[in-house]
Amino acid sequence: MAHASSNRRPQRRRQKRLFQSNTLTALFGRSVGTLVTRVVFIVAAIGALAIITVGLLRPTTAPGTPSSTLQSSSSAPVGFQVGDVAPNFTLTTLDGKQVSLSNFRGKPVMLNFWYTTCPGCLEEIPGMQQFYASQRAAGKNLVILGSSSCSKRA
Repeated sequence: MAHASSNRRPQRRRQKRLFQSNTLTALFGRSVGTLVTRVVFIVAAIGALAIITVGLLRPTTAPGTPSSTLQSSSSAPVGFQVGDVAPNFTLTTLDGKQVSLSNFRGKPVMLNFWYTTCPGCLEEIPGMQQFYASQRAAGKNLVILGSSSCSKRA
């Protein structure tokens, strides 16, 4: 018996589908290997987008980089409340040099305003010196800016 080959269609091997839904099959593929590959790429793409989004929403400067503006990198407001960035000011030293608070951004700064004939102001100086020495010994780069005022009587 001879069979006519023109009437015969080649039988396709029917693969077992991973998903019953045509949409999921189209997204993830028909085999486990395709599924794993596509899931890895999707997770990598979502992770890259998350990293980019976090970087755009929370820009930071490298440690030790001086800030060129009054606004801090943490975007805290300039003001007088706890957590605010201190407003900038410039003072003249005894030898005529200009010193600005902004020169010390990123370092802990203690501001001390005192009066030359104030007994309490003079009493606190040794305690500040001890505090400064303890901070330096602990490796902290503390800066103390002191401004004294004296009245000139005629």
